[in-house]
Amino acid sequence: MNVGCIPTKALVRTAELIHLARRPENAAFGFTVRGVSVDFPQVIARKDAVVADVVGRLTGSLEHVEQLDLIRGQARFADAHTLALDDGRQLSAASVIVATGSRPVTPAIPGAREAGYLTNASIMELQQLPRRLVVVGAGPIGMEFAQMFARFGSAVTVLFRGDRVLPHEDPDIGAALTAYLAREGLEMVPHANVLRMERGQTGDGDAPRIVIAMVDGRERRFPADEVLLAIGREPNAAALDVAHAGIATTAAGWIDVDPTMRTSADGVFAIGDAIGHASGSQLYTHVAVMEGGIAARNASSGASERFDPTVIPGAVFTEPEVARVGLTEAEARAAGFDPAVATYPFAKVGRARAMGERDGIIKVLADKASGAILGAHLFGPNAGEIVHVVATAMATKSRSPQPILDAVFIHPTLAEGVQSAFEELLTDLPARMAH
Repeated sequence: MNVGCIPTKALVRTAELIHLARRPENAAFGFTVRGVSVDFPQVIARKDAVVADVVGRLTGSLEHVEQLDLIRGQARFADAHTLALDDGRQLSAASVIVATGSRPVTPAIPGAREAGYLTNASIMELQQLPRRLVVVGAGPIGMEFAQMFARFGSAVTVLFRGDRVLPHEDPDIGAALTAYLAREGLEMVPHANVLRMERGQTGDGDAPRIVIAMVDGRERRFPADEVLLAIGREPNAAALDVAHAGIATTAAGWIDVDPTMRTSADGVFAIGDAIGHASGSQLYTHVAVMEGGIAARNASSGASERFDPTVIPGAVFTEPEVARVGLTEAEARAAGFDPAVATYPFAKVGRARAMGERDGIIKVLADKASGAILGAHLFGPNAGEIVHVVATAMATKSRSPQPILDAVFIHPTLAEGVQSAFEELLTDLPARMAH
């Protein structure tokens, strides 16, 4: 809430409005906007106001929940059922749920600390827009900040090791976003292995920082006013002294859990970023909320409700957005499925054409044997909203696309493209399915 979902989306919205005002396509709509300028301190001030409002409302609601005591402070495990607080008090409980989140990875890049770098938190505290921003890492955090700062007016360079951004997404989606960002003017540098960082020297112009990377076998220097290291997350759980409770962790410090959110310590549960990708978890707030409900119900009743990661949607809030639910095509084949696959371009969706949005695809997968939906992957306008159509169908027992095929979609809407994509699959699905 403070340094993740809400503040970044406030900034994404500002960047989107700036882009919409400036884009050359506006002339085809019959208007032009001249003299668009960015008041960067006000951009940050609005973000801060949005965060204060959302966090204030949430905190206020918690303070009025009966039988809930909200204690601010640091806690450490004395044993599996006793927590020692930094004010000297001790709390005992039959069940404990650990939800300590994560933080940006401490970089192992030589010279990074001396040269200075930004994290996803500190970049949102800048008061001056950097003229040149180098982003190291091409995951969701790197991509959102890279695009938004380019739209604010920074010259942005993105360094990443692979051949496309968002390496954990479907390759078609990652390739589409990579191409789109390059057309927006971002310098996309694949196959880049960062070697070190340095302070700017004579010959580097006025750049205060330099990122040195090996790119396709050649050493290159990338000057920057600021460098964002978006190279992953690491857990905060160690601060709780989890070893005192007998809680097993991975070598990197993520807490191990089973699908019921139970840890190795009896009566201790863990959720959210604290568990990393254990039992298929994902580092999203909405996933943590779902896991929290499962942990709370299991802790209070002794039940064994299980977390199902295959029906959890996720999104990357670039613009156009990226969204997914379920398996990629490669994951489906690796799991032993024979998937039917269809790709439907947003350019064929009437509402998208009316909006002037020609980029993007909707890719859907279903099992040829059973017809069950295996996954959906989108790159396009409002993809993070549209994906819920598929996620809802996948949450049913049969996971059949039939409800999507039978539904009446409002015309013209972007969501119609999902129905059209599944219609493309019909020839490869069981004969009982029809539209």
